[in-house]
Amino acid sequence: MNEYCKHKVRQFHASFKERSFDQDDVALLIVLTRDYTKKGSIFRELGDFLAHPSEKDRGLVLNSVKSAASSFEKDCRRYFEEPDFKPPTFKGLGTLEELITDILIIFNLAGFPQDQIKEDDANFRDFVFCIIFLLSTFKIKNETRLFDFKVDYSHSLTLFISYESKNFPRHFATLPVLFLGNVWINCTSLFGARQNLLKNHIARRFEEGFLAAIRYEDDLQKKILHSKDFERGNAWPLPELR
Repeated sequence: MNEYCKHKVRQFHASFKERSFDQDDVALLIVLTRDYTKKGSIFRELGDFLAHPSEKDRGLVLNSVKSAASSFEKDCRRYFEEPDFKPPTFKGLGTLEELITDILIIFNLAGFPQDQIKEDDANFRDFVFCIIFLLSTFKIKNETRLFDFKVDYSHSLTLFISYESKNFPRHFATLPVLFLGNVWINCTSLFGARQNLLKNHIARRFEEGFLAAIRYEDDLQKKILHSKDFERGNAWPLPELR
């Protein structure tokens, strides 16, 4: 690994352990380590998104969408008319376990071979929170159709794509790309109700220590963020997992 890249990974490793990083730190880590990741891995997919910010026409997520779209077009009526119908699992970006493996590979390359990360670790949940908002403004292209990523903030935080059937207009399949559970734990609405679709938000670290998503227009100045400075509905936090 290039010495500068190794230096920046070591810096990120320290901030990961301290839980002091935010979305910009995650984006820089992904950009600098893209060439050190395996093709077909989640980290390589993330790096490819950042390398093709307008639209992406290949990769893990698009392959998953193509597979799901084929099934949806074939069995569209069954999705809505047969209560017991079980559609195939949508893989999306991949599993959280696979994401942990990719992080550990990068840390190992920078000289941290003994690290362990669990899905419920607070710093890993922070990392996933950042990834979701990092990808939230990107698009994928399937044939001639463009699909936006969207973020649903409810009991869980979900990055998803809404796919409309070509054969049955106004029939939609919701395809979750990345999922973080137990975010707004007092929310009784399940994913799909979509009470809070967050558009153009970025994950920032607050002075109190937690991460929250704020609007781009509230992020124009480099300043220390305090929860008291945000009205309800203008900052969407990632609380501690209880």
